Amino acid sequence: MTGSGDFPRTVSTKKEVVVLSKSKRTQTAPQGAKSNAFWIMLGVAALLIVGGGYLLLAGRGSTAVREISLAPLAAMPDFVRRAPPNVQEAYRFAVANPEMLEQMPCYCGCGGVGHDDNIDCYVKSFNPDGSVAEFDNHAAF
Repeated sequence: MTGSGDFPRTVSTKKEVVVLSKSKRTQTAPQGAKSNAFWIMLGVAALLIVGGGYLLLAGRGSTAVREISLAPLAAMPDFVRRAPPNVQEAYRFAVANPEMLEQMPCYCGCGGVGHDDNIDCYVKSFNPDGSVAEFDNHAAF
């Protein structure tokens, strides 16, 4: 041992290093621990670099981006214009993107009133040109 009462003190043996602190707790670290930690950290860094590179390259192939559109608020009926902003946005989205909502089932139990899919909660009927003939107030509540 080294020193005359100075802390922390280091005691060396062939296979491990023991560090004594003032709190009299001992910490042991095998001699090869620093070497193993280095290789583990190097492996983790390599995986992160390879994984990050893959994600960057994988994203290059998919360039299809669909822009989401909303119908103008002025085209909405009074009950929608007086509704909270999240309801207004839902109706505006539904009117501008009916083909998306036609693919989504409704889970609120409105099938009993004749709704087949999610667009039926917003629109009762469409004109032949695709414009809204009659709104449904079901989604406003």
